[in-house]
Amino acid sequence: MKILVCIKQVPHVDQLIFDHATKRLVRDGVENEINPFDRRAITAAVNLRDQFGGDVTVLTMGPPQARDALVEALAMGCDHAVHLLGREFAGADTLATARTLAAACRKLGFDLILCGKYSTDAETAQVPPMLAELLDLPQVTGVTRLQVGEDRRHLTAVRETDDGFATIEGPLPALLSASERLVRPIRVKPEDMQMAQQKPITVWGAADLAHDTSKFGLAGSPTWVAEIHSIQPNRKRIIRTTDSGVEAAVRDTVRDLLDEGLFATWKTRVGHIIHPRSTKGAQDRAIWVVAETVDGSIRSVTLELLGRGIELAEA
Repeated sequence: MKILVCIKQVPHVDQLIFDHATKRLVRDGVENEINPFDRRAITAAVNLRDQFGGDVTVLTMGPPQARDALVEALAMGCDHAVHLLGREFAGADTLATARTLAAACRKLGFDLILCGKYSTDAETAQVPPMLAELLDLPQVTGVTRLQVGEDRRHLTAVRETDDGFATIEGPLPALLSASERLVRPIRVKPEDMQMAQQKPITVWGAADLAHDTSKFGLAGSPTWVAEIHSIQPNRKRIIRTTDSGVEAAVRDTVRDLLDEGLFATWKTRVGHIIHPRSTKGAQDRAIWVVAETVDGSIRSVTLELLGRGIELAEA
């Protein structure tokens, strides 16, 4: 099997810092790591390679320091590594990122593509589905269990849903995104890291992927960051004990919450809508929401989308 794993180097969760001028995450001078969900994807890929044969290629799009993530992935057992590097890729939103990865995947060829469920520095979970659509692949997101058939043409995957778990069967090639429960990540030994440092890493720029590079990076990104807000929690550091009984502790806690007005504005809309950039010749368009049901009941995520649709329609 020829397996591709798309990974991302992210700042450690306690070092997420935004540059308010560029409205981007600061990646220089902070501790970076392989996205935790991507570690599961790497491990699953290596396990499948060991079971069925073939090779695993890991690829990432990122600045020069993202090479460290590729080295660690090689130490985890990947056979090859590709670094998509260049200024043309900078400032990419999820769609431009998916376009870049799709171009690299087409060039490499594959039987299966694995990604992490989402990256911890953004948590959009948009890139894997976008990548699958661009490559016209069947996809399963949030996979917790995976089994590839002996014919290597079909797979069975169990995925997390809002209502539990769903078992899905489908053909290969396909794209899967790994959840935390899929597998325990491989632990890298120091000697494996030393060996990985000596392995070659292929570097591709935008020109290696397409003649028209305007679809990559900031130039190819239809979305942008409008505002950044830093939230500093103000805690009173009150600890309640049950020395006087559980009922008394609960009663006092509820009274304090009511006094603070916690539930007074729970129905009030917060914030404002960021309107899309205007397009010449654009006309008003209807807003459609695709509804999902489970056992005859509308899923909560559909209700959320309907609410947002109403807000956009009234804007």
